[in-house]
Amino acid sequence: KLAGTTAQSVIEIVESGKAFTQENIDHLKGTLGDLKRAFEQSAPTAPEASPAPETPMAAAAPTSPEAQAAPEAQPLLEETPLVMDIDGDGDILREFVNEGEEHLENIEHGVLALEGDPKDADVLNKVFRAFHTFKGGAGFLNLIPISSLAHTFESLLDLARKGELVIDRAIAELILEGGDLLQQYVIEMQAQLAGTKPRGPF
Repeated sequence: KLAGTTAQSVIEIVESGKAFTQENIDHLKGTLGDLKRAFEQSAPTAPEASPAPETPMAAAAPTSPEAQAAPEAQPLLEETPLVMDIDGDGDILREFVNEGEEHLENIEHGVLALEGDPKDADVLNKVFRAFHTFKGGAGFLNLIPISSLAHTFESLLDLARKGELVIDRAIAELILEGGDLLQQYVIEMQAQLAGTKPRGPF
């Protein structure tokens, strides 16, 4: 089960209005790492596969006073899972997944380009739009974890568009990790929609 309070803690760091510290970056990276591991544990497995053990896991917390812009994240198992209404929204969900693959490609290529020119407005806008579209589509389909995660990085990219944040290597890696996690969601959605994995929350 993903998103909810953990995603909110990340959003509050991004939207705090303060300059990013190394502790903020470490917290964001730790939270994304926890989300990825929890995703692997909670995603439904195919019938022939053995289910991964479910181990409660708490998100990383800031380690210095400067990083206290966000409250300590709650355990992931208390958070809202992603649940698809395949019977009611199957066609729209398939369209969301198909378009998501293009957005993920734009995120990856855009971030790599920003490492060379972090102030490229066209590329910043392209990556921003990819996360923004993920957020809007996921919100419409009530895919709360995807919407929350995309909102985090949409806000971060908006700071960069306003000149309040420079996309350095650490931030670029952070955005790529966010894109990787979105990709895991898309892959799981694709598998459930195709029937190659059992339906269920993740």
